Amino acid sequence: MVAAALAGDIAVDLDTDPLGHDQAGRPVRLADLWPDPDEVDKVVGEFSSDALRRAATGALTTDRWLSLPRSEGPTYEWEDESGSIRRPPFADASLTRPVVDGDDILGAQALLVLGDDITTDHISPVARISRDSAAGEWLAERAVGAPDFGSFASRRLNHDVMLRGGFANVRLENLLVPGRRGGWTRTVCTPSGERPAEPVPVHEAAEAFVRAGVPAIVVAGHRYGTGSARDWAAKVTRLLGIRVVVARGFERIHRTNLVALGVLPIECPSLDPASLAPADRFDLLGAGTDAPGVEVRIVRDGQVVARHEGRKRLDNDVERAWLRHGGIIGHLIAEWTQ
Repeated sequence: MVAAALAGDIAVDLDTDPLGHDQAGRPVRLADLWPDPDEVDKVVGEFSSDALRRAATGALTTDRWLSLPRSEGPTYEWEDESGSIRRPPFADASLTRPVVDGDDILGAQALLVLGDDITTDHISPVARISRDSAAGEWLAERAVGAPDFGSFASRRLNHDVMLRGGFANVRLENLLVPGRRGGWTRTVCTPSGERPAEPVPVHEAAEAFVRAGVPAIVVAGHRYGTGSARDWAAKVTRLLGIRVVVARGFERIHRTNLVALGVLPIECPSLDPASLAPADRFDLLGAGTDAPGVEVRIVRDGQVVARHEGRKRLDNDVERAWLRHGGIIGHLIAEWTQ
């Protein structure tokens, strides 16, 4: 790898091709740089297992390390709200219950309606936390200065920060709020059946869904969850209370991560997100049954305006067991307590 990097070409023939040229213009090949066995043995001999062990343990016994304030008790003391390391909530009862209670999900509404190629970075960004973001405002309210906000990547062990970063990528386009990018959406329908026009942060709308008892889903296009295999893209989906993601297609790893967090992925190729109206409701018939098929009904003004055939993307018995227990952690707890 190093030789190919020096050559600047992974197709170089390391046996014959030069990696570069010296100051006199002479070709330099890998054989000219490769150490002979005696040289390797000499270096290895200078680093015995005892020397390596001392080097590894010495890093944690410096005066600076030992002078850091720390708890002396037998258990770890979690940091306060604004800290970088919080007690994770994923084993709490609210997050280990199945997201589908019964055979059907009726009267669901879309928390977000998204297009094609939504990446894991759209769902859970790792960029620096800005002062005017929901996460930045939350930290500022807790006396954290803007220079200390850090990034979502550096605060990924604080679920309250990550919750406010859910679907908050500045480039995200939510079809429920056309013309406005970022972590904005509309909240639940009013009693008259319309959705408020004023956008609110995604996490605030998610709280309103929970208070109103309205099942929250995400509707998306093709290749949902592409990009890096970011676990927080699935974690924040569940923390927001999203029960189901209905997409025209899923990226393989993100689909598995959703199931592992207890979120049901439904593949529905015929459902075009652009065809939906803001106040549409969704009935997912068969979402909680063992059958693989799901009928996705679009209800508008009290009338069924479209029916789509979907498929639960639970691809093996293990994934089905995960979902029955609200995710992999709930499944593990159930196994341990039997």
